Amino acid sequence: MTKRKNTFLLVMCIIILCICMTGCSKSEENDHESKDIEVEAPQIPGLILIEKIKVEGTNLHQFILYDPESFILYSYVEWVDGGGIIEMRNVDGTPRVYDPIK
Repeated sequence: MTKRKNTFLLVMCIIILCICMTGCSKSEENDHESKDIEVEAPQIPGLILIEKIKVEGTNLHQFILYDPESFILYSYVEWVDGGGIIEMRNVDGTPRVYDPIK
């Protein structure tokens, strides 16, 4: 009877160990943040895209845009459920202006 219990416990421990090891493996197939996925830039009328940034470790994408008439910079942040745009500001609170020469 004791031999059966020991064998049963050994088998259960091996099964649990196998389940834990396969759940923790990192492979390219299981990588949900694949580098192959292209994110389309938002089409916001009147603004021009300067830069797009992917925040590592998240599904967050940031797009830097500017208004060609006023040269004011905007930041559009997009996540899984949607996104939002905000005017970029300097430390003193004035609107941040795009310098095309830089």
